[in-house]
Amino acid sequence: MKSNELSSWELVELAGYAKTTYARKFNVVLFDFAISYGIVDLSKYDFTVETVSISRAQ
Repeated sequence: MKSNELSSWELVELAGYAKTTYARKFNVVLFDFAISYGIVDLSKYDFTVETVSISRAQ
């Protein structure tokens, strides 16, 4: 891999991802990491969901 020659965004494009898709995936991974290692503790918070709407493009 050419990580010492290319920027991280160039590597993302070579992998076939759009920058926004990569950024979303990266944020999910960082959040999962933070929860797994106790950096973020969600047990302190109370969540409620009032409505859920799911639609699928036809």
